Amino acid sequence: MKRVLITGVRGFVGRHLTDELGGEFSVTGIDLADGVDLTDPSSLDSLEGEFEAVVHLAGMSFVPASFERPAEFHRVNFNGALTVAEFCRRRGVRTLIYPNTYVYGQPHRLPVDEAHPIFLPSPYHHSKQLAENLLLGYFGAAETRVVALRVFNLYGEHQDPKFLIPQMIAEAFANGRITVRDTEPRRDFLYIKDFARLVRLVLEAGVPESGIYNVGSGQSHSVAEVVALVRELLARPIELRNLNERRPNEIMDCYADVTKVSRVFGWSPRHSLRDGLKDLLGTSAHV
Repeated sequence: MKRVLITGVRGFVGRHLTDELGGEFSVTGIDLADGVDLTDPSSLDSLEGEFEAVVHLAGMSFVPASFERPAEFHRVNFNGALTVAEFCRRRGVRTLIYPNTYVYGQPHRLPVDEAHPIFLPSPYHHSKQLAENLLLGYFGAAETRVVALRVFNLYGEHQDPKFLIPQMIAEAFANGRITVRDTEPRRDFLYIKDFARLVRLVLEAGVPESGIYNVGSGQSHSVAEVVALVRELLARPIELRNLNERRPNEIMDCYADVTKVSRVFGWSPRHSLRDGLKDLLGTSAHV
């Protein structure tokens, strides 16, 4: 069995990834909730044995909070990546997988490929991209390969309720209503189980070449379409409250070019947005 270290294992992605890898890999998980603070360079020294791969999920997220605490976001996300990089270098880890966020800003073209110019609108985005740059450039001729997965919009069970889809579902159950700021923006929504399967395929690939891969469903859906699907799947009256508050410089349409990740790892999403929402609603304790 390949031995894999997952940082941030108690988070949204970490919980699903643990389930996905459980039978095929020997998984060791660490998390700040268990007292492992990756901003401390010695935080991983007590881990024993060899690891063939590390999936680095730990860090701070949520864009609005990063404007309030930019120094903390940079310190945690960059220094955490540095600790992980040095651990991989010293232990001879073969593969390091780093899920990044969407870093392209207003699309110049669609679909968005890996060569698209980068735009970093918040301290959160900037801290994540600095971490990606660090990891991709850290190892030189060493054997560690870094796979940077630039993920567009994940959704699924255990996601923080501040995000769009869990917020919609929680309000629908609680109040029979869904409140949105704007129904027109379109996003590329990828179900978490499809992402977890991709990480498994990367790990199964042995020692992949280092590189950047855009990850999404490859198509976009409007906020209005998501609301309509939630209404349909719940099969109950749900009021839509549209505040008509468009954000400055709103991205009106965005979806990933997944040609590269599909070609290299033989991956494509198995869940349509409808399928993913149906599965998500079926796991809810409210149903």
